[in-house]
Amino acid sequence: MSKLKDIVRPGETISSSHLSQRPGGKGANQAVAVAKAGGAVSLFGAIGEDEASVKDNIADFGVDVQGIEITQEPTGRAIIQLTQGGENSISTTAKS
Repeated sequence: MSKLKDIVRPGETISSSHLSQRPGGKGANQAVAVAKAGGAVSLFGAIGEDEASVKDNIADFGVDVQGIEITQEPTGRAIIQLTQGGENSISTTAKS
């Protein structure tokens, strides 16, 4: 995730004030939120062998990860641009 003053427009280059890389995804983020709230939750999906630690990270929050399959495809990635005002723009590479 890059924190920016504005979303990058076509042909524009903007410097980021902050860059972070975290495990996540809409399903994983929602599963962790349910677990943090005290709910029982299981997550089903697929991740690449390159990201086996992501499965452990999600499990550390109390999410049942037995339904996550490890595949030989690389794990998908998302590039998130987040403005100071909270607006975002997301570009993904869909793989596992």
